Amino acid sequence: MRNEAGIWVEQGGTGETVFLLLHGRGCTGAVWRGVADIIEAENAGRWIAPDLPGHGRSAYRSSYSDGRYAADVATVVPDGAPVIVLGHSLGGVIALALATGWFGLNLRGAVISSVKHKWSDAEIEQARAVSRKPVHWFDNRAEAEERYLLVSGLKGLVEPDSPYVARGVAEGEQGFRLAADPMTMNRGAPPVAAFFSHISCPYVLGSGGDDAMAPIDELRELDAAAVAVPGTTHNLQVQDPAGFWSLVKPLL
Repeated sequence: MRNEAGIWVEQGGTGETVFLLLHGRGCTGAVWRGVADIIEAENAGRWIAPDLPGHGRSAYRSSYSDGRYAADVATVVPDGAPVIVLGHSLGGVIALALATGWFGLNLRGAVISSVKHKWSDAEIEQARAVSRKPVHWFDNRAEAEERYLLVSGLKGLVEPDSPYVARGVAEGEQGFRLAADPMTMNRGAPPVAAFFSHISCPYVLGSGGDDAMAPIDELRELDAAAVAVPGTTHNLQVQDPAGFWSLVKPLL
């Protein structure tokens, strides 16, 4: 269902603590299914997994910034509820923004995972070039799902008919397309280091032990205690939900 801000939300579990699950760029909240299952199995609390604005079934925006993302996702959390935010990649940057305390949530902790904080000029321009391309339409859903797996980093981790692919593809009059708004790529380098200097809640920083996009050595420049989850790459919450949950446990 969508809330009044146009954010599509899945949720489950019970309890006082809310786990706010924030996915990476190009993905949807469906990538958290394995972690959500653990939250329910351990009776750890309630989980809320939104599709970020411009992704999945959530509404598009005229522009996308870390602050606007954070303000939008804050609207899906019940007022005053104690929150532990789990963010991956772009979602990790949004988790950082929320962890500053600037957006009014009652934060008990944050897991910030797989955040890329070193961007070259060429990488930024490449992303912006993608945002300027017209939407590519596919003749059938299977072709669109294959493309979604590739751009989301899920290829080789899940099958096209997996629930993890839910909402990554949309159907329109011209066929099938990726659900994400291309303009979500029109962003500069996020101010990761600046956000770190304003964190106001307990947190854990981590990534996959073999993550080429957010290498653990680079994250340890931000926090020497950053944790690597062995045997995983960028989408560690999909590849090893229990390994990701190990990052959460120190906050419980």
